[in-house]
Amino acid sequence: MQHRAFGLILSLAFLIVACSGPPIVVRKPEPRPLVRGIPADSSTEWVERQLAQPGSTLTLSRALQLALLANPELKAFSLEIRAREARALQASLLPNPEVEVEVENVGGRGPTRGTRAAESTLFLSELIELGGKRHKRSEAARLEGELAAWDYEVRKLELFTRVVQTYVDVLAAQERVDLQQKLLGLGGKFLETIRRRVEAGRTSPAEAYRASVDLEFIQVELEKARQELKSARKRLASLWGAKEPRFQRVEGNLEELKPVPPFSALEDLLAENPEIARWAVERAYRTATLELEKARRIPDPSVGLGYRRLNEEADQAFVLGLSVPLPLFDRNQGAIKEAQVRRDQVEWFEKATRVALERQLTENYNSLVAASREVSVLKERVLPNAREAYRVIRDGYKMGKFGYLEVLDAQRTLFEVRSRYLEALARYHKLVADLERLVGRDLLEIADKK
Repeated sequence: MQHRAFGLILSLAFLIVACSGPPIVVRKPEPRPLVRGIPADSSTEWVERQLAQPGSTLTLSRALQLALLANPELKAFSLEIRAREARALQASLLPNPEVEVEVENVGGRGPTRGTRAAESTLFLSELIELGGKRHKRSEAARLEGELAAWDYEVRKLELFTRVVQTYVDVLAAQERVDLQQKLLGLGGKFLETIRRRVEAGRTSPAEAYRASVDLEFIQVELEKARQELKSARKRLASLWGAKEPRFQRVEGNLEELKPVPPFSALEDLLAENPEIARWAVERAYRTATLELEKARRIPDPSVGLGYRRLNEEADQAFVLGLSVPLPLFDRNQGAIKEAQVRRDQVEWFEKATRVALERQLTENYNSLVAASREVSVLKERVLPNAREAYRVIRDGYKMGKFGYLEVLDAQRTLFEVRSRYLEALARYHKLVADLERLVGRDLLEIADKK
């Protein structure tokens, strides 16, 4: 009898374990086409080796790869997916059975003295979840994990944009340094020309002093440009967690412009933005949460099977148990109402997100068109005219046709135009990066399809 009792209790325990379902798998969205081609499977040793290379020239693809592999914030979001997967696993587990051991009628003074009249009970109980609670809880946890995966895609696109825009800042800062160095070289040569003219008695010594002062200002601007370059390089390196940049220069040509596709082509792709696509999963998650809260209205009984030993009668028996909560006061009303409201919120949050992204797309597109026109005008008309005006006035100064102030004014105008052209190019590339983040695709790919 005793062996049969223990056998039944163990059978109940094995039956509970056998009821556990398959592991929960959190489905991850496909990466957006914009970041799909960037290698993301390199080892930690590769990253450390790349970071340790001093004096190298950095490319944009290498910078993007380093950031996507080593950015601390992105790493944290990837770990959030694993945490949600662990939560989904926990949600899929059955409640643990409870084992209770009870000894009665011991330690008395009369018939119950000692253990002669003792009654020992070994009881195994299990909570039975009704209404499909475990399945609904697992589904809600799985969808919560998918939301974390979509948020990871959002952060990845945002990081992509930050890297590109910061890379453009470094490239533009390099160009400014080069521009100031050229200006310094021209200023030095021009100062030598003025000094020769002073020695020949063809011009006033005041012009030499004035040219010398202008040269000092150019030197100050050059040092300022170098400091701005240093800061931009450090900002770029920080995107993959480096304290100091190991590279010396970045590679690229700001004058290589991507074509601007029609606005309608970009508008059609906006729905692929993960900030919009995630709301389908959010809606499913809120619906699953509501169904789970509704299921929790149903009370869960506990059933049990035990074995009792009666010493006084030298007998043994089975013990059966059943307990059911009475839903008199708490029927989960508040949680159900909250879940309904949360589900209804999704429609409005999705609409607000879509409106905000559509506004960003329109504003960025209009700004990009304006930047494209500015770049075109500066390159094709303003810059050639400023360059030609400077050449004519400089050559005329040597022949005594113009004074130093005219030369200085033409020189300043030329380099102001060059600086503005450089700023327009940098702005153009940053706006391209913003548009690519919104549609999740390279503008070249979109233009090739049209």
